[in-house]
Amino acid sequence: MSNSDPKRFRIAVQLDSSSETLAIAERLEQLAQRRPDLRDELLAAAVVAAATALAQGVDVRLSGLAAQEWAEGGVDSPDPRESSIAEMMNLSLRQRVVRLPQILSHNRVRFKEGHEVTQALCRLIDRRNRLVHVTDEPHVVRGDHESVRLANGHRLEVSVPIPSHPWHSVVRR
Repeated sequence: MSNSDPKRFRIAVQLDSSSETLAIAERLEQLAQRRPDLRDELLAAAVVAAATALAQGVDVRLSGLAAQEWAEGGVDSPDPRESSIAEMMNLSLRQRVVRLPQILSHNRVRFKEGHEVTQALCRLIDRRNRLVHVTDEPHVVRGDHESVRLANGHRLEVSVPIPSHPWHSVVRR
């Protein structure tokens, strides 16, 4: 085969749309300032969009590393699940974010625990998790309980606490 033979080359091109997603988060935050009637919902959507941009950016770097490994002939498949970073792809977003600097720097750089940037990233991920993974727990009672009472001798009344929805609890700092 000659050097100009296309079968000899493995090329990986990585696209990254995370900056567009982050721009959407910024527009949602700006819109929230102009629409007080929808402020909570728009701020919640902005948080989800910002965290999505973070996840996209991390995953782009990880899949780019896998593609580079394939392009250099280190593995037979460009699939990240079949590369040296396969275990990273199964980690939580927080774990991928925290470990990415170490992977990119070959263990020379890491996030400093307790640093304001590390804490801000963790707060963003925590808030995103509360917004995306909403769990409505059942109200369960047994026997005598203050939330259950017999009214008029024949009607059972149950008082169920209604928790605030996480999409109404986002505030701008």
